[in-house]
Amino acid sequence: MKRTCSKNQRVFISFFFFLCFTSTNVAQTTERAFTTLLLPVIASTAGGLSTAITTSGYSLATLTEISITGTIDARDFVTLRDNMPLLSNVDMSAVTIGAYNGNAGTNSNIWLYPANELPQFGFCTSNWIGKATLNSVVIPSSVTSLGMLVFYGCHNLTTVTIPTSVVSIGSSAFSYCNGLTSVTIPFSVTAIGSDAFNGCTGLTTIVIPSTVKSIGDQAFYLCNKLVSATIPSSVISIGVRAFYACSSILSLYAYSSTPVSLSTGSYVFYSVPGTCVLHVPTGAKTAYLAAAQWNVFNIVEDLLSTGVNAAKEQTLKVNVQNGQVVITGVRVGESITICTLQGSTIYCQQAVAPSVAVNLPMQGVYIVQAGILVVKVLNPTTI
Repeated sequence: MKRTCSKNQRVFISFFFFLCFTSTNVAQTTERAFTTLLLPVIASTAGGLSTAITTSGYSLATLTEISITGTIDARDFVTLRDNMPLLSNVDMSAVTIGAYNGNAGTNSNIWLYPANELPQFGFCTSNWIGKATLNSVVIPSSVTSLGMLVFYGCHNLTTVTIPTSVVSIGSSAFSYCNGLTSVTIPFSVTAIGSDAFNGCTGLTTIVIPSTVKSIGDQAFYLCNKLVSATIPSSVISIGVRAFYACSSILSLYAYSSTPVSLSTGSYVFYSVPGTCVLHVPTGAKTAYLAAAQWNVFNIVEDLLSTGVNAAKEQTLKVNVQNGQVVITGVRVGESITICTLQGSTIYCQQAVAPSVAVNLPMQGVYIVQAGILVVKVLNPTTI
């Protein structure tokens, strides 16, 4: 595939060629190798992105895509957010985010911006207005935390790549990102902040990795298209109204044999339908029936005991064959979701058999979520 862009419209174009997963064990959920063809990029120094762009002969006013190398800090996010009105796609995979102390960052009330953090209010103004043109972002692989409100109100954001270096997702980091339909939370994350995905009305499925210990207040509030959620046994606290008004959830997967106490978290599942099926480990049904807020669901014992690592024992595999994704080893009732790389959901159903085959509409890269397994696959052909 070849795409030609004018100099004033494109700084960087990247084509990704993903290796197909031919036999993926859930215990080995890793990013596949890919090849990136690089065209000219902007090399920046901390606080110097605007100058680097203009001295390279490009216009801030007309750029729609940019790939950045070097070092940037909170001042450069002001350039990306406020001074590039058409900016849609940002690749920061090769960037280091430096610390910045001063009042020229993303919010005049914040003076301290730590290194290796996407800064607070990164793509959201102090008036709580998200960058409307933003469509996709690749986060630097050195970033360890996503700052508060970094993508708040970015309604057209459909694709975000969170690296495995990220440990925490800050409060309201993705609030009201209505364009997101699927988010892959890496296994490095230990905490999901309050309101992290509040109001993400396009989100259809969420798999919380087995490293997460806490889910903040209202973390998934009003995600009213969410059809399934997986809560691993690592979670020890779930905040107030965490899944409030998630009125489309059909399946919950709770991997702890001891229900997380919700005594301090009121209305955690308010408006989640009572017909929702709560999948729990074998032998845990009695405990969940006695647990407030958990006992309102249709409880089914069909998960592995939390005495072992479910991720290591599951033998689920994903392959692409003749234009189809073939998933084997799936548990009956487990939620299967397939999305395009742009975030469009093409399949979202519960498995009715241990093997599931889904036709893929076209060539390209797809994200497959099955229970706690999340993989990228390449379909090289159409059927």
